[in-house]
Amino acid sequence: MQTIIVKILAAGLLAVSMGANAATIDFSGVQGSNTSPLVLPEATITSTVNILVGPGAASQADGFCFQPGSCDGDGEILFSTVVSNLSFDIDGWDPGDFVEINAYNGPNLVGTLNATANGNLDFSGFGAITRLVFNDSSTGAGVGYSTFLFDAGAVPPPTPGSAAPIPTMSAYGLAVTMLGVLLVASRRLRKTAGRR
Repeated sequence: MQTIIVKILAAGLLAVSMGANAATIDFSGVQGSNTSPLVLPEATITSTVNILVGPGAASQADGFCFQPGSCDGDGEILFSTVVSNLSFDIDGWDPGDFVEINAYNGPNLVGTLNATANGNLDFSGFGAITRLVFNDSSTGAGVGYSTFLFDAGAVPPPTPGSAAPIPTMSAYGLAVTMLGVLLVASRRLRKTAGRR
């Protein structure tokens, strides 16, 4: 009986842990200059300027920049699903380059990071993100963005102006609840078996 309970608990924990999938933005099919919007399976990228995709926009082939001439345009990324543990690289930074990047979950601002050097920007501390807004005030040539890594959730992002999503039980809370239910069931089964 205890073996069955352990197997049920393990299956439940596996199902809970599979709630999010590791993902990236795939730019492989859209190399070169593109006009806005750039619609990809993982996200839609928009700007009032051209969006340059590929090695000319970033040091990597898996990147882009907002290009009004140099890579110093403004724009935004709207993810296809809610994402978490988001990070990406800044490429081609020169003195004078500065980009403020605001992260949103639906209509709510959840945090801001500034691109002031080449390297990785880590948004994982901001939790769930549906959209990034890039405000570039560079006096240099601007920067590129590449190597997007994130966990993609199964819940679609809220539309702007809609009510906030109803909070759901965390994976750990669900696991603890499952364990409690299984322990109570196990005790009842032992009592029933002892009466026979």
